[in-house]
Amino acid sequence: MAEIPLIKDKIKLVSKVDLMKMHLYIKLTSNNISVSDSELTLLASLYLQKGIHNKEEMEKFFQYCIDNKVRLSVQSVRNILARFTQLKVINKPKPNQRFISKDYMLDVNNENNFAFNYTIYSL
Repeated sequence: MAEIPLIKDKIKLVSKVDLMKMHLYIKLTSNNISVSDSELTLLASLYLQKGIHNKEEMEKFFQYCIDNKVRLSVQSVRNILARFTQLKVINKPKPNQRFISKDYMLDVNNENNFAFNYTIYSL
């Protein structure tokens, strides 16, 4: 069998949100889940805010998404949360609670500096 050439590259992203979006994009794509940039931003934001624990945090998250032009309405944010909950990307242990599944994001939220090291291939 022929040896597969290895391409090494280093990429520094501007923000933690961008790093999370890239990681989520790779994980979702590898599971055949299509995702838009605004959906990635919403998912990364949910992760970086350490999830939603109650109704107050849910309302704040909706407002955050609208204020930062991630989505234009509360209903649009709800629709994305519902879609990714159904796909098991978001866990919903109780009403008004939402967390990114550990299958899609490891718990690196408390780390200021970290790096992902991937081996990506297609045979």
